[in-house]
Amino acid sequence: MVQGDDGAWDLPTMTFPEYVPIDGAFTWHVSQRIGAPATRVRTVARQDDDRVVEMELHGEPPPETTRWVAVAELDDEAVRAWRTDRDAVPPERPAWQRPGWWNEATAWVEDELARVGHTRSGAIEQLKHWSISAVLMVPTDRGGVVLKQVPPLFAAEGPLIELLHGLVPGSVPEPLAVDRSNHRWLMVRFDGSPDTGAPDDALRRLAELQRATVGRRDEILGVGCPDRGLDRLEQDVLALADRADLLDPAVRKKLGAALPDLTRRVAVLREAGLPETVVHGDFHQWNSVASPDGSFIVFDWTDAAWGHPFMDLSAWLGRSKDQAASVATYLDGWAAERPADDLRRAWSEAEPLSYLHYAIGYQRIIEGTHDPSWSPELGRLVECALSVASGDG
Repeated sequence: MVQGDDGAWDLPTMTFPEYVPIDGAFTWHVSQRIGAPATRVRTVARQDDDRVVEMELHGEPPPETTRWVAVAELDDEAVRAWRTDRDAVPPERPAWQRPGWWNEATAWVEDELARVGHTRSGAIEQLKHWSISAVLMVPTDRGGVVLKQVPPLFAAEGPLIELLHGLVPGSVPEPLAVDRSNHRWLMVRFDGSPDTGAPDDALRRLAELQRATVGRRDEILGVGCPDRGLDRLEQDVLALADRADLLDPAVRKKLGAALPDLTRRVAVLREAGLPETVVHGDFHQWNSVASPDGSFIVFDWTDAAWGHPFMDLSAWLGRSKDQAASVATYLDGWAAERPADDLRRAWSEAEPLSYLHYAIGYQRIIEGTHDPSWSPELGRLVECALSVASGDG
């Protein structure tokens, strides 16, 4: 579709005076610009701050300012690349970055809302749309509902939320429907604010959730979470040290030199005897919110796994205003399991390993989505681990 007048026709173009995320706000602006509802499919090309974005129309734009033309009529490199790509879609491209997904997904939403006694009361909004998830907001007569869909790599998230909600009601978003075959689910919208300062009560909620899964390894693995316990962590770190495609030579060299100490830490932590539990995998201040009643909801379990509970601290500490207070609050949540001194000693061994666990989570994303843009964060986390292990962190 091209837009214009007086014989000057071209692709719709917009210039924003300030940054606008390519999510709900962007979709609204584009819909206003072309005069018809549209949703984002994917970014076709990008150079600096300029992007070519594929949109999908859900209505007829005004004929006086728009018209349809054959691709061959447009002398545009990005359009030609888009057409070639449409003829051979990469198999790893997620469903929501393909035309037709919106209509299919929203039809499923309507069916599931009817099943649970909700009625949609307004337009569905695109909240998030990127390589690892699609998130829609759905207003209903009984409050907001959220759809989230993820790639097969993260298929466990919806079923895991169902399981955790049954174990500790109110600790995770309330699920309304889970479609395991398409890796999507509906959940009740939750409101609140992130816990960004002491006393870090969200960490107590995390420890509560972890303790609730002690002895439930088969259930956690059964919903699809990977086993990333200490044995696997040791194997993954050894393998990462050989990945020239993921780490800079200097970082690989440092990691290789640190392997004996890291292996020792794994052994000491294993001997400490703390039980393995569910691990969130990306637990930071913006993945938990304080509800009006003061309790915390932990969400975005995309990177969840089975593993050592202390692996969850590194993401939080990177944004903590008082790391010592954060660690103390979290360890207090495990006080029933071990004496405080034993917990502190275990954490001192676990800290660099927790950064490596976090880094390997990014490795899984890179390999599972074929998206190398995450590589710098992987390298940064490995360097954090090495800095902490050497005493410089």
